[in-house]
Amino acid sequence: NPVGCAFLRSYLRNQDTEVVVGETNDAQTLDVSRALVSYASNEFNHVVGIYWQNYPYRRENCTGTLISDDTVLLLAECTSNFGVAATHVYIGWLLTTENYPISETIIHPEYEEGSPYNNIAVLKLAKRVKFSTIVRPVCIWTSPEIPPSQVDVLGRGRQD
Repeated sequence: NPVGCAFLRSYLRNQDTEVVVGETNDAQTLDVSRALVSYASNEFNHVVGIYWQNYPYRRENCTGTLISDDTVLLLAECTSNFGVAATHVYIGWLLTTENYPISETIIHPEYEEGSPYNNIAVLKLAKRVKFSTIVRPVCIWTSPEIPPSQVDVLGRGRQD
């Protein structure tokens, strides 16, 4: 069955200026409970957690986006942790516990560690994801024009 894209609704609330609760020269600490946009727990079911072998916790500051049944798009800076390559992802990580091994990591050839330029990578999964009501790929915008109203930006990296 083909998976169709659906418009997702974000519910805006008043902005709280205290979302940033800490800041250093290279990072900000956020209190996401104070964020401008809130969403249902299954609304972003294409967001994946990135994990490393023999490291039981996912990095809180790195996620990826499921773009097909075997492909995850993410920041290149999130493909390794202290030089160790990511080994698996959890799909629908807020709602499921099923992990998928990574078979290949493809980093933009011009990416330089620490640089914001060309900071993009693709993970190919060793097994295909079975889509359901709680796991599905993101809707990718295909028009050359960006809609004037609202666009959601998802994902996190080390410098967010």
